[in-house]
Amino acid sequence: MSLSSRVSQITAAMEDYCPVCARPAIPRVEEAFEPWLTIASPSNFDHGMSEALFAMQKLSSGEVASDPIGNTPVQPNITLLDIASVGGELTEWRGDAAESFRDHIEVPFPGVMKNYYNAVSVLRGALDAEKAIWTAVENDLEDISSKALSAAEALGDTNGSQASFALTVVGAVVAVALAPVTAGASVGAAVAITAVAGGFAVAGSAASVDWSGDSPEDIASGIESGLTKLNEELTTAETKVQEALQGITGWLDGGGRGYEFPTVDLGTGPGGLTGLK
Repeated sequence: MSLSSRVSQITAAMEDYCPVCARPAIPRVEEAFEPWLTIASPSNFDHGMSEALFAMQKLSSGEVASDPIGNTPVQPNITLLDIASVGGELTEWRGDAAESFRDHIEVPFPGVMKNYYNAVSVLRGALDAEKAIWTAVENDLEDISSKALSAAEALGDTNGSQASFALTVVGAVVAVALAPVTAGASVGAAVAITAVAGGFAVAGSAASVDWSGDSPEDIASGIESGLTKLNEELTTAETKVQEALQGITGWLDGGGRGYEFPTVDLGTGPGGLTGLK
């Protein structure tokens, strides 16, 4: 059942109970749910995740057998291994150009590729985390709206209505660390990466919002409390993803040998390739 249909059922149950006392509560319920009627679908992130995994396969030389964020197996691109054999194939290559190629391309190549691989894995991890977040939001909205409907249908009962919302979005993501490498060597600083709870331990338990009421106004207040708390926890989860992406952006903006190859002059000097066909 869609959320909008559930909201209509809630307001109808309130009106059935007492049209007069439901009159001020119904607009509150509709207004509280209105921003949540057109949220992101978790499936919207599937294409981006697949594309990122494809890019990781192109950047993997086999040193990392799986996605460091979600542990998804990654097929290596064996073409990348050919760079290590260039120097051996050109056995007669000597001079400045050969040394420049070895020092600035062949030696740092594995580390640079691994950094690009890790950078793309961060993007895939962020997409994965977004999917986990919005899946949790969908579940939380289902929980809040279904319990609100049960409460509205129970209006007038002897025991009144009670509900407890466990907001699962709280534990949707967890931060882990991945160390970039520079010219093949690990550096001390770590970049925070947001990962899906399914691949790592859940970051904390679900937040609970309890309420009870015997009137449409009480139910409207409970819905407002639950959705306000959901929005707060959603903002916290999204901030984790944003901070992770800002961290990797800082590394990429820094450039250097960790993500760039120096200019290599293969055309001049001893051993240069100028004039070769």
